[in-house]
Amino acid sequence: MKKIFTIAAALVCSIMANAQTLTFKHDGNVIPNGGEIVVSTYNEEVMEYGILQFTPHIKLNGTESASSDNVVTVKVEHLEGLTAELCAFGDCRVVPEKGFVSKTTNNPSHFSANTDVDIELHSSWSDGPIATSKCKVSAWYGDDESKAISFILYMSNDPEVVAGIDHVTADGTIALNGRTLNYSFPTAAAHTFEMYTMDGKKANSVVLNGNGAVSLDGLAKGMYIYTIKNGKETVSGKVVLK
Repeated sequence: MKKIFTIAAALVCSIMANAQTLTFKHDGNVIPNGGEIVVSTYNEEVMEYGILQFTPHIKLNGTESASSDNVVTVKVEHLEGLTAELCAFGDCRVVPEKGFVSKTTNNPSHFSANTDVDIELHSSWSDGPIATSKCKVSAWYGDDESKAISFILYMSNDPEVVAGIDHVTADGTIALNGRTLNYSFPTAAAHTFEMYTMDGKKANSVVLNGNGAVSLDGLAKGMYIYTIKNGKETVSGKVVLK
């Protein structure tokens, strides 16, 4: 009887372990396992002191809370460009060049079930206005890294990197369809959208709220740099009007 109970308990534990699921998110959208995203968001307040600090606000969500017997681990591996700093679950650790850093929940309160938890990953640069960091971000329950979910994260404001994205997200989505700018933000908070010519002259400025579209028919053909500001952070990128 005792043997049967032990086997049954083991099966229950196995089923529970297999049912555990982790998900990475950015701006409320799920990041596909094995996918790639580019985030251009940086901290405007720090930028005033000459520091370009990318703040992607990557969130981790799980179906089970962390515990002493069921920890959650986040790992960031540096691939190219700037290194990064991981501050998840407490203290901050710098990701070494071509190396990695892992952070594990040391307090169950750091990770609750079905709650978006910011892993507090960022990358800073003070030697110029343009920079890129490429990292692999992973997470898993327990001690089995083979069951990890992961994605590739680019933190960049380099037009050549950002230009490959169909849309850029700040705390919402903005996309160009021909000469029509479509946007969608989850709140009614104001977002300032500005476009500059490649020699730095302001070509357009408009305040965006909620959902809508803006015509860019009045602008000449060519390449532009754009920024989206929400009061605290700025997203920038490159767009070509034909």
